[in-house]
Amino acid sequence: MNSLNSKFLSSQILQLPTSVSPAAARNRGIKIAKGRYIGFLDDDIILPQKYFEILNSILEEDHPDILGGPEFLNPNPSSIQMAYSFCQSEPFITGHTSKRHKYLKEKNKNANEGDLILCHLWFKAEILRENKFPEHFLRNEENVLLDTLSQKNFCSISHPDLFVFHFKKNNLRKVIKANYESGYFRMRSFFELKKIKWIFLVPAFFVIYLLILCASLGLEINQDFILHPIRIYIILVILHTLKSVNSFPHWSIQLWVFFMIPLTHISYGVGLLNGIINTKGIRKS
Repeated sequence: MNSLNSKFLSSQILQLPTSVSPAAARNRGIKIAKGRYIGFLDDDIILPQKYFEILNSILEEDHPDILGGPEFLNPNPSSIQMAYSFCQSEPFITGHTSKRHKYLKEKNKNANEGDLILCHLWFKAEILRENKFPEHFLRNEENVLLDTLSQKNFCSISHPDLFVFHFKKNNLRKVIKANYESGYFRMRSFFELKKIKWIFLVPAFFVIYLLILCASLGLEINQDFILHPIRIYIILVILHTLKSVNSFPHWSIQLWVFFMIPLTHISYGVGLLNGIINTKGIRKS
């Protein structure tokens, strides 16, 4: 065990079978962890040099129950990683979770699962010993836990000074797979929590609309009327593609952004729809 220079934290290495779900691994680690706070750091992030100094300072000042911050693009990124990072940070593309991927102007003392990301997230130890990650979720398990905790009036803070650099998906197959799984388990979380956040269903409705649009081709109906939504959508995609020039001024990145926006919406929407009709993707605890 390696000790961190902090009265709040300690670190341990836990060897687990590869068949254990991420949520189950977290719960096992919680049982043996020591210290007042328990944190989760992914293996694909880079911590800024003074990350733990900043962390300790926030813990000393605010004494939060839950603490996190944004994540930014990894150093020396590829064109796909830059495009994916831009897409993640745009509300039109990823909704309210876009706040996880952009710089915060000030700390948010009422942070929720739309503000906090599991690649670096900290909890008071007693909270996690009383509230477990859902082990039958292979993805988005933190969303279910954070949504449950939000009803218990804990102090949840997202702080602009506490950030990490996160290595993004580096090919389209991984991007599509991640979006699909995120949509699938988001829908399953609605069933788990017995409540639906309707804004998340927009991509599913978009996929249904595309299917209706394809089915209507060649039929004697008012094509001009049914084409209006897709025309508006294409304009929005173009505008956001042009907006990406401010962040990444290179045509190859804009090309990736142009294709990645609809791919994100469609893959996420298909995942949502599959989450309604298919439950075999959930591993039972």
